[in-house]
Amino acid sequence: MKKLLVFALLLSFAIPTMSSAQTEKFDSLYEKNKTIINSNIYQFNGDWVFEGRNREELVSSNNFMKIDGKAVEGTFHALSSERRVITYNDELSDYKVNFNDSKQEITIKFVLSGQNIIIDLKPNGKAFIKMDGPLGKITQVGKISKL
Repeated sequence: MKKLLVFALLLSFAIPTMSSAQTEKFDSLYEKNKTIINSNIYQFNGDWVFEGRNREELVSSNNFMKIDGKAVEGTFHALSSERRVITYNDELSDYKVNFNDSKQEITIKFVLSGQNIIIDLKPNGKAFIKMDGPLGKITQVGKISKL
């Protein structure tokens, strides 16, 4: 019984410490992502593609979107069963960024080659990109990095 009481006491001290460390990690990751997005020179690399209940792992080096100011270059793959690849080498328009400091989320919206594109950066660093327009719909999850 005494061991259980000591264990419970130790656990009560450890949980707030772990929670605080995780919050600090997310805070620094959010600030890092804000800096990268504000530079307007970054890259999205897709790791997974989704459509409905189907998903596939991607080769992120072959599935990317480089944003350098207004210039965008990249290649996006849909599910392999669709055999559809969208390649971009164009200028974006209607570029808007929203920083939600309370939720530590970043939303980027723009139009590229007639496609509406939304990138949502979550507190854990994951980036979700949704493309919708005349070239079709593609949803992917990946990460943002500095160029």
